[in-house]
Amino acid sequence: IAEIGSNHNNDIVGTKALITEIASAGADAIKFQLFNANVLVGIDSDNYDEVKKLEVGQELLRQSMNFAHALGLDFGLSVFCANTLKVAVELEVDFLKIASSEFTNRSLVHAIVDTDLPFAASCGMADRLDVESFLALMKSFSPKNAVLMQCTTEYPCPLKRLNLHYLKSLNQQNIVTGF
Repeated sequence: IAEIGSNHNNDIVGTKALITEIASAGADAIKFQLFNANVLVGIDSDNYDEVKKLEVGQELLRQSMNFAHALGLDFGLSVFCANTLKVAVELEVDFLKIASSEFTNRSLVHAIVDTDLPFAASCGMADRLDVESFLALMKSFSPKNAVLMQCTTEYPCPLKRLNLHYLKSLNQQNIVTGF
């Protein structure tokens, strides 16, 4: 899954060029982050204006998804609230992602599971108790297509901090795991 970060600048020509390069590199899917600055950081935040500029419009998402599909790529979105989840469902994305920052947001996780869409959940900002709580929740829901991703929220991350040995522990759970 290749992340289309904020470097698209809400420009469809540049975004299509990125998607073309991603497909050429052999990726299986692309993913955008869909958020509302008002919800994510709040209008009174010092970095509100900066975050607001990074919001992605629905038309750019729709065109990007259609272009990605034409190149054989799946299309997914990280969502951060009920409103962005609603947009993702209306767009009929292929998969969803629970960002590390939302891993403990039980209401959002419940809503994502309820969509029946495949999803990946990043546990990069979670501690062991958060992960255990998430796994217990997944057992109660028995989602069909869930992946728990071991992530380290540090960019760039030194190899010694990747904590890949934690995958052995996660693999003993009844959920698909990844990195």
